[in-house]
Amino acid sequence: EEFFRYVHRIVAENSIKFRFALPLVLIFPLLQVTTLYFYTGDKVDESELVHYAVGFLGGDLDPVWDGYGHLGMYFLGGIYYLIGLFTITLGVHESLADYASAHIFSGHFFTVARLVMALSIMLTLTISAAILRRASVDCWLAILLFVLGGISPVAIKYANYVRTDTLVAFFTLATL
Repeated sequence: EEFFRYVHRIVAENSIKFRFALPLVLIFPLLQVTTLYFYTGDKVDESELVHYAVGFLGGDLDPVWDGYGHLGMYFLGGIYYLIGLFTITLGVHESLADYASAHIFSGHFFTVARLVMALSIMLTLTISAAILRRASVDCWLAILLFVLGGISPVAIKYANYVRTDTLVAFFTLATL
């Protein structure tokens, strides 16, 4: 509750800055993953993350795999589930299994996963900038961190891969 009061106070005090930052949080991930649309080379992905998340759409919520399940897999599975429900509501697909089978080979699920990872990078940078502001760092330095972090070659590279590291960084900073 204290966090939400703090966020509300910060947004009220800096509404012009937040009107500038919010579109960037949404636009930067799209710019980061533009290589998805014209890159034809091989990519190294954590494909089991995506494939098991797609498996949840078929009703298998306890898949058998080597190792262990992790939050990223269930997080992506939940996003795929919501998108599937949305397409069912629109009448595009008849069931979640139909949605999964229609898009499994098109690369749709990897594209969605990469957009989620890019968005988590931007949300991580947003939280980092908010932490800097809370530590009384100048606002322009926080904005500089956000912008440079969003357009850095490393952020662009990792936005095009499905990696759990970005989710770990996001959830770790979100707990602060």
